[in-house]
Amino acid sequence: MGYGWVQLAIDNHLALRLGLVLLLTKMIATGFTIGSGGSGGVFAPSMVIGGLLGWACGNFFHHLAPSIITQPAAFVLVGMAAFFAGVAKVPVSSLVMVSEMTTGYGLLVPSMLTNAIAFLLTPRAISIYERQVDARVDSGAHSGEYFFDVLERIPVSQCLNGDSNVLVFRRDTPLTEVLNVVSGTQQPIFPVLNADDSLYGVIDLDDIRVLLGAPTRALGLVIAQDLCYQKFQTIQPEESLAVALRKVRNTRLEALPVVKSNDSNKLIGILSRRDISNGYHDFLYRDNKGLT
Repeated sequence: MGYGWVQLAIDNHLALRLGLVLLLTKMIATGFTIGSGGSGGVFAPSMVIGGLLGWACGNFFHHLAPSIITQPAAFVLVGMAAFFAGVAKVPVSSLVMVSEMTTGYGLLVPSMLTNAIAFLLTPRAISIYERQVDARVDSGAHSGEYFFDVLERIPVSQCLNGDSNVLVFRRDTPLTEVLNVVSGTQQPIFPVLNADDSLYGVIDLDDIRVLLGAPTRALGLVIAQDLCYQKFQTIQPEESLAVALRKVRNTRLEALPVVKSNDSNKLIGILSRRDISNGYHDFLYRDNKGLT
């Protein structure tokens, strides 16, 4: 793996030309191995390349100012931490690694400086771990552990059933007409609108299911506003699915009316429990290609 060469560099027993040749060939070998799809680790080569780079810099500065740079071997450890911090985007973990390797904190300050420089100079998009996500919640393998964290990232507008697909009633719609419409749909709730198209209330399908098939004459003068469920909540399109799920759980309804942000009574659609579930799964399959 090359750790022996790094140890020789730390002990100052590595010839200059040999060390430079090892540094160059290790870079080429690692690039060809990993870049061609071959099987191989990236941590050990990073340690070797970083250590040899640090060793080369340490010897160069020691040659220029031997009275100031008295311990070029320290550059090996600092170089390992800085190189790995840059190529793996782990500046803090590299500090811990150096402290563990040296069993002390003598190189903590120079490591902090070099790690910060390496991290800032390497582009964010470049990493030896090409498929590594930013956080555990972004991983498809662990998204189930962060159900609400995932829902917090999905706006209601992304899963919204627009009003063109939503069946609505006016307050004065007769019950017979309501029953004729709902008998052929699976929509869980039916918004009831005022004359100005503002939201008056909602009708729960479960509340009127028992009336299906009842004699027309027994329905009397009942209209849509008489069937409205009063204890309902609304949701706005910029709110997250996590907020929507909490609101749905606080009511016995299977869906929520979605209203405009600047007008709490202007209906723009409905959001059902199934929509929340579908939005969650679509997010996982779209943003975590490994699941597909």
